[in-house]
Amino acid sequence: MSEWTEERIDSLRFMWSEGLSASEIATRLGGLTRNAVIGKVHRLKLHNRVGVAKEIQANTPQVKVAEVPKVAMAASIAKVVVRPAPRIASTAAPRLELPEMMGSVLKPVPLLKTLVDLNKDDCRWPVNGERAETRFCCHAVSQGSSYCEYHRLAAKGSGTVSERLAARELRRAA
Repeated sequence: MSEWTEERIDSLRFMWSEGLSASEIATRLGGLTRNAVIGKVHRLKLHNRVGVAKEIQANTPQVKVAEVPKVAMAASIAKVVVRPAPRIASTAAPRLELPEMMGSVLKPVPLLKTLVDLNKDDCRWPVNGERAETRFCCHAVSQGSSYCEYHRLAAKGSGTVSERLAARELRRAA
């Protein structure tokens, strides 16, 4: 960490009054960050250079913008056609139909409770509806899962190609 000597503080005051940015001052003093310079400026209660910005703005030549006659502007506005945004039916992903059997487990008939009505041991597999209207399976959950046995197997999926090949090899070897 670099120390603030009287010489560095005087340099900081001079460069700050000249309108240099905190990054430029940090680079010129060396061994400092922009934030270190800003912190020191704040502790020294140096002015925020608003006058410098106004002075720079006053010295900048003003460019006149050509005025567009109101008749021409009205004619160009009249040509603008506003089209309504296309309607999107639903933002929810379409639900996939699951097979009647998953492994050796039959597909359960959902009890269709809302999230508020679910109990601790109810399957939380969403069956239909969106947002607050979503209904859940609600059959008894499998050990260590939020889903019943059927939906636990559905959520697990069949694995990646390499996992399926490895399982096939293990079955063949057994």
